[in-house]
Order: sequence, then structure tokens, then C-alpha cells
Amino acid sequence: MAETLEARDKELERMAYTDSLTGFKNKAYLYELGWMEAPIGAELFGMIYLDIDNFKNINDSYGHTLGDDLLVTVSERLRDCIGEDVIVTRFGGDEFVLIVPDDRGLQLTHETIDKLIDTFKTPFFIDERGFFVTVSMGISVSEREGYDFDLMLKAADIAMYQAKESGKNNYMFYDPEMDRKIKRRLLIEMNLRNALDDEEFSLVYQPQILAKSGQVRGFEALIRWNNKELGQVSPLDFIPVAEETGMIEKIGKWVIQSACETIRTINSVNGTDYIMSINVSPVQISNPFFLTDLYEIIQETGIKNEWIEIEITENVFLANVEEVISIILHLTSRGILISLDDFGTGYSSLSYLNKLPIDTLKIDREFIRNLIHDKDDQKMVESIVLLAHKLGIFLVAEGVENQSQVRLLNDFSCDCIQGFYFSKPLQSDALLELIESGNLDSEIKSKY
Repeated sequence: MAETLEARDKELERMAYTDSLTGFKNKAYLYELGWMEAPIGAELFGMIYLDIDNFKNINDSYGHTLGDDLLVTVSERLRDCIGEDVIVTRFGGDEFVLIVPDDRGLQLTHETIDKLIDTFKTPFFIDERGFFVTVSMGISVSEREGYDFDLMLKAADIAMYQAKESGKNNYMFYDPEMDRKIKRRLLIEMNLRNALDDEEFSLVYQPQILAKSGQVRGFEALIRWNNKELGQVSPLDFIPVAEETGMIEKIGKWVIQSACETIRTINSVNGTDYIMSINVSPVQISNPFFLTDLYEIIQETGIKNEWIEIEITENVFLANVEEVISIILHLTSRGILISLDDFGTGYSSLSYLNKLPIDTLKIDREFIRNLIHDKDDQKMVESIVLLAHKLGIFLVAEGVENQSQVRLLNDFSCDCIQGFYFSKPLQSDALLELIESGNLDSEIKSKY
């Protein structure tokens, strides 16, 4: 009985919050229609859309009852930490909306944001268990959006999601450019769904050059998307959408199939043992059928395991480290190479180098771009080369664009070089023609 009354009290409390927001919404419409004058000092107000980061993980790990108790505790602290003039409402799930009437040029809105940031630095205790909670916040202001409540809410919501995409645990004010990005993302998602069936994807291949000899080591397969509505879409734009929607699994399988067929043709025609480096998403790795699909493709195409290099990034370890390590060990036991991409830009690379059988490290292009003039980048690259060689790991520098970079990388004893200086990414037909004619090797050696 006591639990029922407690649940009822919580529901009444939630309804009270909602009623206060509805009342404000009604007033906002009255102001907008001119049926009611905006009260003096309230012509400007801020709306803060607040979402608890990773709340689903708490529900999944500790249960919905504890999650509900945490939401009540959060709402109580929100009311306690801000002024009485600020309206607080739980808008649904783990989302809250705050209305800040502000007659001081948004000074009160900024003060409220600072208070919110401070209050979430202290843990929340539920059943004597402490939880550190972070939030992402989006803010819209009446000065830009007017008293159109729904427009302000939409703007604040968009800003909140941008805050999440930028790393969470922060806040952003709405900017119209955000809306353009959201609409473009939706267009990308809509067109992406049929892109594979409509044969809009293609692969291009960029050579990797052994630094000492100038010979071709192999190629990296790079996906391209040419859509009839959007035109050429950068992988930086559509790959994240494909990962979020799960479409990356079908696209990634097609990439592996196409790349394996290409390296079979190249090596069988020329009697070579070139390596094909294939980028694999964390979403693909976590698919329980990833290994089965990969091995089936290798068997169907008749290629050697050692011709394949699976290229991963550190993000692959963020979900389940032990599972990923198990998969990598399985791959290396079959003779398949493993490459760690974008090395030097993440926060945990070093911790994995001793745990994992990494064959190749790829130095991120950010360190190569200003290598000639930036002494710090030179020290970083030289240190990475020394570290990799101490661990017996092969090293590839990507993004190389001029001869001065090549010479400096040779001075540092970097093993392999990839970039536009030697060759742009090539379609499979053009690449095969260059190899068969001998022009690829001659063109590359002419640039040394």
C-alpha cells in the first residue's frame, strides 16, 4: 500500500511539472498571437533541453526501479539548484525542459547553465550507491525563435543532440546551421537505404609503398558513394549514419566481397602477393556473423588469408574489449593481418599494443600534414616509429603529399608510405591496367 501511495505521489509530482510547462506554453501562444501582452521583463527567455547521458546503461545494469528513483532524485536536485522563477519539467524518459524568464540579456540563462553543470559534478545516491551522472543540454532563446513554443522546443532539442554528438557532457546554443545538418543527415539516411540495391557504391584502391625499395606493398580499399539526388557523398558523412542505423553491416559485407574479388584478380593475373587493407566498422565486428561471413567470402573468392588486412580503429574497443580481443586473435590465428588505423589521435592506443597481436600501425594523417614545419609533429612521428619497431609492428604513414615528407619519413625509418604523392585512389580497372603495363611501379619509382 505504501509503495502504491509513493508511486501515486511521484505521478502527481510529474503531472504538476507538466501542468506548469503547459501553462507556460499556453501563455507563449497568447503572446505570439498578440492576445496577451508579454509581462514586463519577460520579453526574453531561454529554454534548456536537458538529457541524461547514457541513462539506458543505468536502466539495463541496475533495473528500471532504480532508474526511476534516480530520475526523481535528479528532478529534486534540479529544483533545489535553480531559482524559483525557472520552470522545471520532466519532458519524458530521461529528458527535462527548463524555462528561464530572463530580463538581463540571458545572464540568468547562463547562470542557470553554470548551476546545472555544477550540480551534476556531485554523485547521486540511490540505496546508498553513488552514481555520477552527466548531461547534454541544448538551449534556444526567444530573441531568435520568438514566442513560438514548439519551434523553441525543436531548436533546443536539435542543439541538445548536437551537444551529444560532440562528445556529451556539455551544452550548445541552437544555431540554424544545426537544422541544415539534421535535414542533410535525414536525406543521407533516406537515400542510403536503397544505395546498395541501386549499385551506387564503388570501391577505389590506393597503393601503399614500401619506403626503402619503392615497391608496392598492397592497397587500401576505400568506399565511394555517388547518389542521384545528393551527388558524391563523403564517407565522413555517410559512414556514421550507416553505423547508427545498422546499414553498415550489409554495406561492409559488400565492401569485403568486392575488395577480395579485386585482390584475387590482381594477384592471380600478375603472380603477385599484394595485400588488400579493408576498413571494418565497430558495428561489423560486434556482429556475431562477422567471422563466418568473412571466412565464407575468402573461401568463395579463393584468395589467401595473408592477402587480407583488416583495418580497425580504437572505437572498436569501446563496447566489449574481451570479445574484440577474442575476434582479433581468431583472425590472426588464420594468418589474417590486423591494422590499427588513426594511431596517435585516440586516448587508449598504448594500452592495447601489448594486449593485441597488431601487425600494422597507421600514423594518422594529422601528424603528416605539417610534418615538414612542425617540430612537435616530427618528434611524435619519430617516437611512434621507434615504439612500433621496438614492438615488432609494421608502420604505415598515410596522407603523404610531397617529396619532402617522403624523405623525412625515410629518415625516421618509417616502413611504408601512402598518399596522393604516389597515387590517388584508383578504380579497379584502371589499377589493374597500370599493374599489367608496369606503369604503376615506374611512376612510383620516378617520384623517389
